[in-house]
Amino acid sequence: MLAKKGGKSMIWSIVIVDDDKHVLNGIKTIFSHSDLPCEVVGMASNGEEGLEMIINKQPDLVITDIYMPKMNGIEMIRSLRENKLQQKIIILSGYSEFKHAQQALKLKIEDYLSKPASRATIIQTVENVLDQLEEQQRSQRDYQQYKMKVKKYKKYLTEELIDSAIKGQLNLTALQGNKQKIINEWSSHLHLPIRLYFSISNQNARDDDHQLVHFAITNIIEDTMYDFELDYFYIEIDQINSVLCLYVSEYKKSLLSSQYSLIINKIKNNLSRLLSIEINYETGDLTSTWQETVSIIHKLLMSPANNNQTRENIIEIRPIQRELSRTIRSTNIESIKKTLDNFFNQIMDNVFIPSIAMRIGIELWSTFKYELENTGVNTLDQCDKLSNPYQQLTQLHSWKELYDFFQNLANTLEHEPIFQENIRHSKLIDDVLKYIEKNLHKPITLNQISEELYISRNYLGKIFKDNMDVSFKEYLTNTRINKARKMLLTGNYMIYEVADGVGFENPAYFSALFKKILGYPPSQLLNKNSNE
Repeated sequence: MLAKKGGKSMIWSIVIVDDDKHVLNGIKTIFSHSDLPCEVVGMASNGEEGLEMIINKQPDLVITDIYMPKMNGIEMIRSLRENKLQQKIIILSGYSEFKHAQQALKLKIEDYLSKPASRATIIQTVENVLDQLEEQQRSQRDYQQYKMKVKKYKKYLTEELIDSAIKGQLNLTALQGNKQKIINEWSSHLHLPIRLYFSISNQNARDDDHQLVHFAITNIIEDTMYDFELDYFYIEIDQINSVLCLYVSEYKKSLLSSQYSLIINKIKNNLSRLLSIEINYETGDLTSTWQETVSIIHKLLMSPANNNQTRENIIEIRPIQRELSRTIRSTNIESIKKTLDNFFNQIMDNVFIPSIAMRIGIELWSTFKYELENTGVNTLDQCDKLSNPYQQLTQLHSWKELYDFFQNLANTLEHEPIFQENIRHSKLIDDVLKYIEKNLHKPITLNQISEELYISRNYLGKIFKDNMDVSFKEYLTNTRINKARKMLLTGNYMIYEVADGVGFENPAYFSALFKKILGYPPSQLLNKNSNE
């Protein structure tokens, strides 16, 4: 296809195939003296020559005769269709037999004209076909523009999802359909998260100056990525850190390996040349699942930002997360506060680095959010009470501010029903009863349950007896014997099977205990069933 100079329409290309030179030259002359936006780019005198010319020239329209030497028009068209070539075709033939027209229609031609055809008929027929071509081109252009808009919107949504996940804001169980679809389709690509951290001078610059700089950085990265075949997401974390996530289909894995370092080097060169900004980077592991990707990004962001950050400045976050998870599950607000106090007492002497403090805050808030939701506390309500926690975590100026943030959260939680002692005890008893019911066929100890529920064994034993008016051991034994009685009454089990089913390894001990509690041996129930 050739674009008309200075015009909006296209110049459509035509190939004419006919064994009569007068017809070839006549049709070409008709088009050259018409106003139709078309151009004859080739003429062939037989089907074989025409087939080769069409394959090489790729015209928009073919006008062909049927009866020609070497290969007739029908055979030529059939060969084109078998090779997936879908040019518009007009047959101009001196033979108007029905079988030819029938064959031609099956091969999806546009029109069938009989020779001799008048100049007006030929022009009108070709004009109709060119109108179809222009309509198809408009539809294709509209579709491509639509695809580009969808791709940009999807890219925006994905970057928003990653940003929310990094900051602990993402609730996977309450996602909109289009966002859920992005996560469901995540494993269809391989992802390579890369952390970029910038050395930007003039740390006293105003916020709007930093925004302009990061706007320029984003544009430079976008322009750089145009030169490569890889797709990407780009997320700004703070004034120093960003995440570039490259992704490809599985079959392009080698392309990712060969291009990512070229991409980084070109970004570095462009930023240095255009903005005098130096960047360093750290590459994560290749991932396929959503959870892996978010985990790798978190890991990258928690690592040292530069060589000036010594080992003394590196804060290990996992121990506090584990301890915090345990204390939140116990719903003991004093234990939560004590855990926070111990952690912040350890880090107060560290050099305060805003990006590190922000990521620690996000990790701790994510722990709170996950564990609180498991206990039935609505973390969105907590967000409202704390006046946008995520914004606060991105504007920290000291470790004291971060400590105050979590102390305020703990103070707010103190008023939640689940942290009230009577309700908390009721929930603990409920958890114990559920554990017993679920594991009745296994050996069960109070120590096991206390470890499962993250609470002192003695404290749990006291709470249980105060609330149930019976000791844990007595309740467990009675529950097992009652369950055994119900199993025996069905008549479907032997005594040793019932004993094993309610957690007794020794059938003789089970029988003795059964008689002690109920006043008769289990065999009595078996005999009763057999007599009936």
